[in-house]
Amino acid sequence: MSSANGAPARAADEVNFTECKALSIKLNEMARDLYNTVESPEFSSIIDDPPVSVRPIDICDPVSLYSNRETCQSRIILALKNYTRIFNKNGVFKNSACSKWRGQANKVADVTGDLLRLLEAMYLFLHTVKGTPFETPDQGKARLLTHWEQMDYGVQFTASRKFLTISPIILYILASFYTKYDTTHFLVNTGSLLSVLLPKLPQFHGVRLFGINKY
Repeated sequence: MSSANGAPARAADEVNFTECKALSIKLNEMARDLYNTVESPEFSSIIDDPPVSVRPIDICDPVSLYSNRETCQSRIILALKNYTRIFNKNGVFKNSACSKWRGQANKVADVTGDLLRLLEAMYLFLHTVKGTPFETPDQGKARLLTHWEQMDYGVQFTASRKFLTISPIILYILASFYTKYDTTHFLVNTGSLLSVLLPKLPQFHGVRLFGINKY
């Protein structure tokens, strides 16, 4: 196929080696920056031989992929092995700050997830569901009241109300501690806490902001 000016047109499935080269260089720079950030210089020999990247002297340009295929592919495989040694769970970051952070990441995610699920369940059950579907001696007086507003016949600061108020606060403190007060997690946790704490205040008894859940 040829274009209008006689130059060969790019096939639809042809690989754009320019983009591949740019991405490869960027990936190599990111790998070296990450390595230099979390490791001390004495470990540099681990990735220097063979090198992390495919070097220009390895002659792995698109033309050489056809004329010198075996040598070029071996260099690519060695580079990929080095990337694996750097980033996999048993790589050179195994006992470094990077691996420690990764080990804490799952714990942080679990704690935050558990807190959000608990607060969501508490909010839905105590501050969204209304009425007494299985008991009707109140003649429908509790039809417009949430479970929290009905608890202990509306008496404030009873033992059960104090327990349900203090519990999310304690969980919030623990979650903030485990997430090391990270800004994103802190804001999410704070918003979740306020969503279940404000409706419990006596000042909000029977209040429906913007008419939400009024009927």
